[in-house]
Amino acid sequence: NPRVCISAGVHGDEPDGIYALLEFLEANQDNTELFNKVDLTILPVVHIKGFIEKQHEVGAEIYNEFGKRHQTSEEVRSVERAVSNKKIDMFLDIHGDLNYKG
Repeated sequence: NPRVCISAGVHGDEPDGIYALLEFLEANQDNTELFNKVDLTILPVVHIKGFIEKQHEVGAEIYNEFGKRHQTSEEVRSVERAVSNKKIDMFLDIHGDLNYKG
């Protein structure tokens, strides 16, 4: 099965991605066909502090730390621990558009 990681909430002031991911999970909670065909790793709120405080960044700019040798962000270390022992075929990171007026 393909291994897919879906994350949201890298920026605390972009809750749309978090809510979209949770809505997707709720809508598909009984979809055994989907979950039997795809190995999902779900990271619904990467930057918990930022989400709580509704701030783009609280502390380090975590999106700039992924893949670096020395990270200062516990959030980045947590994400990398969650996926480090898995061969992820696709990583989808959901963001929101603060300027969209639709």
